[in-house]
Amino acid sequence: MKTLDRYIIRQFLINFVILTVVFGLLFILVDLLANLDEYVESAHILAELKGQPLWLAFLYCLFDYAGPILILLYVFLAGLLVNAAIGFTFSSLSHNGELVAMLTGGRSMYRIAAPVLFVGASLSLAALPIQEYVIPHLAHKLLRKHNDMAKEEIKIDSIFFAPDKRGNLISASEFDAANGTLGGVMVLMRGSSDQTNRRITAEQALWSPDKKGWILSDASIIEHVKQDGSSLREAKVSQQARYVVESDLSPDVLLVRRSSMYLRLLSSSQLHELMRNPNADRHHMHIARIIHNRYSFLVVQVLITLMAMPIFLLREPKSFMIQAIKAACICIGAWAMAIIAQQVGEAQLTLNPVAAAWLPVVLLLPLSAIMVQTIKT
Repeated sequence: MKTLDRYIIRQFLINFVILTVVFGLLFILVDLLANLDEYVESAHILAELKGQPLWLAFLYCLFDYAGPILILLYVFLAGLLVNAAIGFTFSSLSHNGELVAMLTGGRSMYRIAAPVLFVGASLSLAALPIQEYVIPHLAHKLLRKHNDMAKEEIKIDSIFFAPDKRGNLISASEFDAANGTLGGVMVLMRGSSDQTNRRITAEQALWSPDKKGWILSDASIIEHVKQDGSSLREAKVSQQARYVVESDLSPDVLLVRRSSMYLRLLSSSQLHELMRNPNADRHHMHIARIIHNRYSFLVVQVLITLMAMPIFLLREPKSFMIQAIKAACICIGAWAMAIIAQQVGEAQLTLNPVAAAWLPVVLLLPLSAIMVQTIKT
């Protein structure tokens, strides 16, 4: 890498870091002003629980709640931040006469843009490992509401007789998805005739991936046995300190049923695992679209970068404000079109998930190729 390439990349990275930090601070400030009451209330609760000073609990609530959201926003907005940094970088080079000097030295516009395009695309593509390895661990925090920011778990309403593939019905008054536990559990186990032949209650249940089921603590088991020649039933009650109910209703499946947003926060491996779960049959097409949308959106962000770059690669200085408005219209318009195209594709349930996900790429690819050709080398 030549000295000039390092200089351009350094200027670009400085602008990118400044824009990212400013955007993050602006988001935190707006969210803080809009939800100050919830932050203060949660800080009081946390200060009492952990015995911390109020100001320390307040800072913890602020960054524990806003931090994961900022990471998620980077996944969606990395491309726009890269484009903004490109605009500031090349506008500065052009305004200072450095761009003209590079051209005079025999470099083409494409060669000047190459290092910035490479680093910018890398920053946009960095959203993928963040989505795959960081966001899934923050999913339980991202689904919280402002009034739950002092809690680590997702606040989910009670589960009411959710059926599994065996036909059994599971109910619970509490559901802690983060720890995979149920509280106030009732399980109705049904036979082939869909009649309940066993009713199990317990104060708590813990999900066991090894057992592929829920482990009930201090379970009370009521078995219904038909009397000979009669439709009456006798109830036999027994107690077990540990009782395993095999079920495909894992915490992830229960969350998918309650929150469609949760699907978008899972990794690709977790999504593929869900697709193999028969209890998630109705979500298969939706899951497939999410997986393909994740990869196609990365390509879209790189294509938008290609569309924005020619606006600032100019032989002679022009008004930065005018060029910035042009770039904003093109980039935000293309970004919004990609989002809308994906949403329309998801709404068309009969459309192939691969076609629906990659439709924005098909639309933007020729546009980006045309824009790149407008660069005057």
